[in-house]
Amino acid sequence: MAHTNLAEVKDALKKANIIPDVVPNSFSPTQLFTATYSKAGLVKIGQEVDVDDAQQEPELTLVGEITKSGGTYTVAFVDPDARPLEGKTGKLFRHWLITGLDSEHADPKHGLSLVKSKKSTTAYKAPAPRPGTGIHRYVFLLFQEPSAGIDIPKDAPENGEETDQRRSFDVLGFAERYGLNLVGASFFLARNSEDK
Repeated sequence: MAHTNLAEVKDALKKANIIPDVVPNSFSPTQLFTATYSKAGLVKIGQEVDVDDAQQEPELTLVGEITKSGGTYTVAFVDPDARPLEGKTGKLFRHWLITGLDSEHADPKHGLSLVKSKKSTTAYKAPAPRPGTGIHRYVFLLFQEPSAGIDIPKDAPENGEETDQRRSFDVLGFAERYGLNLVGASFFLARNSEDK
């Protein structure tokens, strides 16, 4: 996800149909960020990643001009190519949902690391596309939180960890409920090893 130009990011999102499949046509990113996996390393936007190299939570870093230093962020990691729950129209599978990420200055050359201030709302579930389903798009969405932050109730559906509870996630509805502002998006590609 190493990129230096917001227009380049938007073009990549459109080319891969992240716009409009995941975020609306009106979305224009205002914040660059990166995801770095211990095995895959720094992931470039649109890069294909071996699922074995994305088994652990990545490190997230704000890069470029920081839109709001010192604020908190929510990150949703979703798969729009997963099979939805029967009878549901939403296609997003929620792989990870983390709120209250603090931007902590790490190194001016490397941006601001986003540091967990609380447990993930939905624990990280690594990409695992089924055989025969081709390439999946794994999308990171970066939301700026309101100045007071957000608290997700323990009984909220976003706390569901079971596979069926993660399916058919309405990420934009979630963002609207909690007053989140979508500021960034990126993605990588992955497929089942049997599909290579």
